[in-house]
Amino acid sequence: MQVIKKLSDGQVDGFMNYKGNAKTHIICTITLVSFDEILTTLQFASTAKYIKSTPYVNEVSSDKALLKRYKNEIMYLKKELEEVSLETRVQAMEKDQLAQLLEEKDLLQKVQIEKIQNLTQMLVTSSSLKKLINLCSESDIFSNTLDTLTEIEWNPVTKLLSQSEFNSLCANYDNLVLDYEQLRRENEEMELKLKEKNDLDEFETLERKAKKDQENELSSKVELLREKEDQIKMLQEYTDSQKSESMKMDLSYSLETTKDLKQMKQTLIDAKTVALDAKRESAFLRSKNLKLKEKMKELASTCKQMENDMQLYQSQLETKRKCKWQSSKDLLSNMELQRKITYLQKELNKAVEENEALHNEVNLMSELKS
Repeated sequence: MQVIKKLSDGQVDGFMNYKGNAKTHIICTITLVSFDEILTTLQFASTAKYIKSTPYVNEVSSDKALLKRYKNEIMYLKKELEEVSLETRVQAMEKDQLAQLLEEKDLLQKVQIEKIQNLTQMLVTSSSLKKLINLCSESDIFSNTLDTLTEIEWNPVTKLLSQSEFNSLCANYDNLVLDYEQLRRENEEMELKLKEKNDLDEFETLERKAKKDQENELSSKVELLREKEDQIKMLQEYTDSQKSESMKMDLSYSLETTKDLKQMKQTLIDAKTVALDAKRESAFLRSKNLKLKEKMKELASTCKQMENDMQLYQSQLETKRKCKWQSSKDLLSNMELQRKITYLQKELNKAVEENEALHNEVNLMSELKS
């Protein structure tokens, strides 16, 4: 049931106890006693109609076929190794490019942070100077000190803190804040990329382990192939040595056979001479045999004539004897008939007794069976 379901669905996973070259003949019987069994058998028959078997050619388990299979497997595994090595190289190049981009972004972040720090210091100094000016204008006590301060520091401050420069500084500050946010976002993205890179590194390590395992398997298979090739070479050498020995044996046997052939030829010549002598003797004997057959025919004809004469004489003698002994024979025949009658009556009595005994045995057997 499970095999037929798998074959009808077309989803064959793993081992299945079924040969593709086999033919399926299914006979479904239906009984009118149980309705459920009829339904199950009909469902089974409907699923069995959709069976699809894939026949395949059975491989010959010889050394050459195994070598071809192993060579094909090695070529396939080599191609897979080349593809995996190319993928690893591409991934390494991408990693190097990502590392360079990260370094460049780190440098840009550092430069922009330094610019922001410098601008913040400038703004802090400008705001502190404005506060000092306001305080000096409100109090007259510190007028002398303000004069001294203004004489020393006012000229550069007024140059730096003009309205246009202040506005430009504010705009630069806003731009730097935006750049800072962009850099922060980019930093987060780069952190995500770094995580992905770490994941890729882990995946690559796993791939390397798998690759090493595959290489070890390949090396083991290659060693097995080498061992088998060595075995094949040993077998070939053994076969060659046996062939050379067989050739030597054939040569020796051929020499012996030539001697035997010569002897056989001589024996044939002798046999031919003997056969010719035998033919001559047989021809002479045939001629004698023909003569003897003619004599035998003559003797047979004479014997037949003698037998006919004897039969005539015997018939004449018997007629005479019958006439003499007819009366005596009649008496003897009556006595013999009486003896035979008594003997036959005895046998009839015995047969009747045996029949009665058999009837009794049959009755006893029937009673025992009942």
